[in-house]
Amino acid sequence: MSQVEIAEKRGMNVGEFNGIYKLLSNHVHSTPSSIRSVVYARRDSKEMDLVFTRLILNYVASLLANMIWTIGEMWGIEFAKDESRDIVLIYSDEFI
Repeated sequence: MSQVEIAEKRGMNVGEFNGIYKLLSNHVHSTPSSIRSVVYARRDSKEMDLVFTRLILNYVASLLANMIWTIGEMWGIEFAKDESRDIVLIYSDEFI
């Protein structure tokens, strides 16, 4: 199934889904690419590589946690374990 078909089967507005997908796609793809360009421009510094890698990993973890939390709320999904919910909530709050 395509993403649009999945969205339709979930009862989502396809236009709204496409807008959200485009917004998230722009952030997910452009931010790491921009940071990578800066790192390659300053290739002589291994410390810079490490700093940017940590920054990217933290950002991506927070973004994904926020997406999981938001989608869970939209679709009424509950966490099987309280510990999982707490971890996702902590990272999600860092994104905001």
